[in-house]
Amino acid sequence: MSAARESAADREARMMRAAAGRQEETPAPRRAATVRTKPVRTTIDMAPELHRRLKRWLGTAADELEVADVPLADVVRVLVRRLVEDDELAAAVLEDLRDLR
Repeated sequence: MSAARESAADREARMMRAAAGRQEETPAPRRAATVRTKPVRTTIDMAPELHRRLKRWLGTAADELEVADVPLADVVRVLVRRLVEDDELAAAVLEDLRDLR
């Protein structure tokens, strides 16, 4: 029977059967939470003078380590790791943050 010739009663019956079929279906199992493995990107803005001083320090660090360059990202990773693992450093950073306010 074509949709144009279908009576209202037939359409209603078809809709009820479809709804009943959906109700009988079991819900799909929930996926387990996935652990993020992709690195998280972080960016910051800094004053030009502070950036110049940081770049100079990176050059000094490269000379000290006898390498061509020291990537800023490596330095930030080391600093963050030390910050979260060293209670004295964390306290000093908190004090500096208090002074900024």
